[in-house]
Amino acid sequence: MFGLGDFEQYQRPRSLRAPTIALALLLTVALAWAVRAALLSPGEVIRGELEAAAAEVHATLAGPSEAVLRRLGRHFPHRTVTVEAPARSLVVVTLHRLDAGTCRDTMNVARRMEGLVVVELENFRATSECGESNDMTWRIMP
Repeated sequence: MFGLGDFEQYQRPRSLRAPTIALALLLTVALAWAVRAALLSPGEVIRGELEAAAAEVHATLAGPSEAVLRRLGRHFPHRTVTVEAPARSLVVVTLHRLDAGTCRDTMNVARRMEGLVVVELENFRATSECGESNDMTWRIMP
């Protein structure tokens, strides 16, 4: 049998300390990311998705191909989306069937974003224009 002194002298082997700490940090970061995502409004989530798509458009120098357009659509995993390139330097993203609350929230936080690429909402000028189901279109212009 073990005595109390035997347990006090036991130490985890050093070879397991670093992986255990790394795993604990990874789980902490994952939990923090999940909590942050849960606290974002629908409009803030859409803004983030649009910003990610805009960054990919900026990285695509030769103009968007069909493969690039498919990749851009993947930035909107929980939405019905249409991504088109009507001109070489223009990408149009349409999110379909957004409810009125999401429409209003998105207009407040993602109407226009400027940077190396400009992202601008088309047609909706006032939150009063949001109906029960909305198709919202943004132009992404490098």
